[in-house]
Amino acid sequence: MSIYGHPFKDDPGGLKLQHDRPYLLSIANSGHDTNTAHFSITCAPAHHLDGSYVIFGECVSGFDVIEAVNALSRGQRDNALLQSKRAQIVDAGQLRRGAYLAPPAEP
Repeated sequence: MSIYGHPFKDDPGGLKLQHDRPYLLSIANSGHDTNTAHFSITCAPAHHLDGSYVIFGECVSGFDVIEAVNALSRGQRDNALLQSKRAQIVDAGQLRRGAYLAPPAEP
């Protein structure tokens, strides 16, 4: 389910982008204009997603956490997790075009 209560349309600009590097955020879907709340973070180039999954962002920090999560299933049959813990996104929103979300200040 999406924040809109129903699937939403593909962003044409995001479909034109290429999954050519790690740490890109893209919406996983089941076909044209069927986007919901499922997303992925690439850990390597993933060109098989180009033109199908909309890229909507890029991670700018926390790469060690992404790699640690990815390592949980590496080498396992069908990438199945041996164990998992619940993760929850608690503060999500929408940035206006041209806006920049600054990284947290160093302590």
